[in-house]
Amino acid sequence: MMISILILRWVTILFTLLYIQIIVWSQEDETRDVNRAIPVLCYHRFAENIDTTRGRLTESYSRFEVFLKFLSHNGYSSILPDEIQDENVYKKNVVVFTFDDGVKSQMKAAKLMEEYGFRGIFFIVPKWIEHRDGDFLDDEDIMILQQAGHRIAPHGFAHKSMVAEDEEIYSSLTKSIEILQNILGKYYSIRDFAFPYGHYDYEIAGKLYPTYKYLHTVNPGYWDGESKLIPRMLITSDNTLDFYKEYILSANEFNPLINLITTDGIITNLVEFEMPSGKQIDGIELFTVSPDAEGRIYRSYPIGDNLSWKEGIITVDLKSHINSYYSPERKVLSYALIIRQNSIVHYLTNGHLHWIVD
Repeated sequence: MMISILILRWVTILFTLLYIQIIVWSQEDETRDVNRAIPVLCYHRFAENIDTTRGRLTESYSRFEVFLKFLSHNGYSSILPDEIQDENVYKKNVVVFTFDDGVKSQMKAAKLMEEYGFRGIFFIVPKWIEHRDGDFLDDEDIMILQQAGHRIAPHGFAHKSMVAEDEEIYSSLTKSIEILQNILGKYYSIRDFAFPYGHYDYEIAGKLYPTYKYLHTVNPGYWDGESKLIPRMLITSDNTLDFYKEYILSANEFNPLINLITTDGIITNLVEFEMPSGKQIDGIELFTVSPDAEGRIYRSYPIGDNLSWKEGIITVDLKSHINSYYSPERKVLSYALIIRQNSIVHYLTNGHLHWIVD
């Protein structure tokens, strides 16, 4: 009788442990299945009113506040990239705010964010801190932002293309960190970096990886929460607020169907993608942004004959696409493959960058 009771207890314990393990496995699977498509926004200058003289990368304070209200009303919270590893944010509606160039007008924008409980990353050009006629953030401004819970990080050193200037690479790995830590403290952790003009290549990214945990691009699309290269949606005055609202709300539907085979950031005219399902998709467009000192407007055009299918492999001729729709001076594309449904953009791939061969 005693033996039977002991056996029954052990069986009960074993079933209980098995039940607990099944729950754990279920939760792990559920976590793995969560769609981690994270919208990342990239702002530059701000002004009370927008006109053609201020440039496309200037946002009005009033439109910015309307957008903050929209995010708050829809239950979004802001995170910093390394916070995505926290299991508590897996299922939340989250967004990453970033601000480039470190301009004075961003201070009022930061105050507006704080009123709605949001934080962001402010990418500073270290060489500009004490120059540029006082139009840029100084030591005191940077300290105020950091104390308010925002993160400070470098945007290069002198805001030069790292592909064209070797000195910019070296200074971004040394002087940029030194200058910011002199302001914020020598133990201040600098984890993020934003490429000036969005320019990078495979080798440059490799040189920066050991020093910076996250490298911010201007490639269109969503961040998967794991990649070191983070795409960011540039905020431009010539896009409607609805365009950015759709970008936010469509994140939960993001399901990349096409995977890049060609190495990201290299010089090439032809890029290859894998189509795991093997099923052809009609109406594919190349959604691009110009990562340079001019343009930057988002455009998309049908790929048409510049795309070919063969046994589950898609080949896109970037050079021919540029010749069809852009000026011949364009040497680099930040892009994603998309389709449009009811004028809403649906991403088929993550964002990538490639340099064009002359």
